[in-house]
Amino acid sequence: MKEKGKETARVAPEPSSNPRDPRKAGKAGKTGKGGAKRQARAPKTQADRRETQPELVDSPYGRAHGMDRVERIVDTIAAMHRRRQIDIRQRSAADMYRNAFETCPGSIRCALDVSPRAGVPGTASPTDDQLWAAGVLREAAAVLGQIDGAVVRRIVGEGQSVEDAAREAFQSEGRQMREHVGMRLRIALTQLADHWWPEKADRSHIRAVRGEGAEMAAEGAPFRRAVEATPVAHASSAGVRVGRKGVDNPRG
Repeated sequence: MKEKGKETARVAPEPSSNPRDPRKAGKAGKTGKGGAKRQARAPKTQADRRETQPELVDSPYGRAHGMDRVERIVDTIAAMHRRRQIDIRQRSAADMYRNAFETCPGSIRCALDVSPRAGVPGTASPTDDQLWAAGVLREAAAVLGQIDGAVVRRIVGEGQSVEDAAREAFQSEGRQMREHVGMRLRIALTQLADHWWPEKADRSHIRAVRGEGAEMAAEGAPFRRAVEATPVAHASSAGVRVGRKGVDNPRG
């Protein structure tokens, strides 16, 4: 009897270390409706929150396997235009910038940089399309500046979402920053449209991020006050005189 008991103890299954295993005692082994609800309430990632639409594509395994149904991420510019957050001129400016960005990316030799690059084939001169694209990107950089140029490059050129652009360009998240980046994107696209198609520009009101300074100038406020010298008080036997550092006081 003892030998049989020992043999039975040797072949008995050991308890599983998997917390989801129903053989393990306790609440961890229960998979009821509550667990399913808790999983459904898990917060979504940035990629999951982006708008998608179904699309049929060829199967990667060949034509014999028919078509596959996939979820394609909707482009940010296309989504904003469909929601009427940007007009047709802003959409056209975005399409022109994207066409130039894709024609002359930084990974190939073109008019932006003709110096040799490791792993880049060919030593031929840039094509006419690349020269045109380089000119478009230079104009956009000159019109937008560094900050708005980075916003347009990330969203329009690289296809990022507004949330991703806000996080990478400003190291910040949240609704307020998302709305701020969206506003800067719309303003930047308007600037590009006014630059490339000035005959159709609507100049009835002042826009742009440079707008605060322009608005102050339009109202007659001396915008140069922001860069005026610091006031300095000079005390002497004749009294106290207030001047400007570096102007009235050469030694300042």
